[in-house]
This record gives sequence, C-alpha cells and structure tokens, in this order.
Amino acid sequence: MKSSRLGRLPLRSGFVAATETCCDETWSFDRSNARMSAMIWCEKCGRDFDVGLLTEDGDCPACGTWLADPKGEGSVPWHFWLVLAAAVIYLGWRAVQGIYWALQQIG
Repeated sequence: MKSSRLGRLPLRSGFVAATETCCDETWSFDRSNARMSAMIWCEKCGRDFDVGLLTEDGDCPACGTWLADPKGEGSVPWHFWLVLAAAVIYLGWRAVQGIYWALQQIG
C-alpha cells in the first residue's frame, strides 16, 4: 500500500490524502461514508490508530505508549434537546387532535 507524501495516511480508494498534520494527528476524509476521523500516529509501533481504538488512558493498544488525552464523556448537543422538545410538543398536539376527532366520531 502506497503512503502519501503529505502525511502518514495510506492511500486507499475512497480516501483523500491529508493536507495538514498537527500534533501527530492526521485528518482524513472517507468519501464512502462522508465522515471525518482523526488518526493518531504511534512512533514506537509505526502505525496509525483511530481515536476510538486507544485505551481509556489514551495509550497505544499495541505498545502502551501515551498518544493522546483520554476521551471525555460524550455530551448530548443542545440541538438534540431542541428537536426532542419540538417532537414531544408536536406529537402531544396531534394526540389531542386525535382524541378530539375520536370523540366527534363517537358522539
């Protein structure tokens, strides 16, 4: 597998070589899934690791070298709660309309 000149990211179909590297992180864009992912390079192993593959302490799973800060607990973005509140209000209103319609059909 060929390596790109711009980073340590191997060239595969569906991937674009990284144009910037910072702090030993190479950013790649996967066209097949349309997502960004951070790849962290381990000098000792000579491999790229996805952030999700690191241990809880941010160490390399192969050699145990510290590579990155541990991932913090994920939080739910504010717009999720906004959409959830809007959905609850909408479905609540539709339930009221449905009950009102059912009462009209019975009586």
